[in-house]
Amino acid sequence: TTPMANDNIDIHLIERILHHDDTKAFEQLLMRHRSAVWNTALAITHDTDLAAEVLQETFIKLWKRLDTWRGENIKAWIIIIANHTAIDILENAFPEPTTQIAMFHTIFNVVSTLISSYCRMSAVPALR
Repeated sequence: TTPMANDNIDIHLIERILHHDDTKAFEQLLMRHRSAVWNTALAITHDTDLAAEVLQETFIKLWKRLDTWRGENIKAWIIIIANHTAIDILENAFPEPTTQIAMFHTIFNVVSTLISSYCRMSAVPALR
C-alpha cells in the first residue's frame, strides 16, 4: 500500500469516527498505528509496563482529541501524542529529574520540530 493510500484509509476512518462515532473505525485506526506507538513508547520508557500505559493513554487521548486533528499526517500526529504521553508517564514514574529524561526532552523538541515541519510539507487535505 502506498503512503497516499494509507493516508486515504486513515482519513476515511477518521471521518467515520468524527461523523458517526464509529468505534469499529477507531479500533481499525488503533490497529493500524499501535505498533508504531508501542515501538515509540518502548524506546522512550525502556519498560514494557510503562510502554503499555503509554499505548493505552495515547489512544485515549486520540479518541478525546481527534476533533482537533487538522489534516496533517495522522501517524506523525499520533506519534507526537505518544511522545508527550511517554514523557508525562516517565515524569510521574520518576519525579526526580534524571539526566536521561532531560536529554530526551532536548532530543524530543528537535524531533518534534522536524516532524511538525514534515507534516506541514506533506499535509493531506483537511476534512470537509
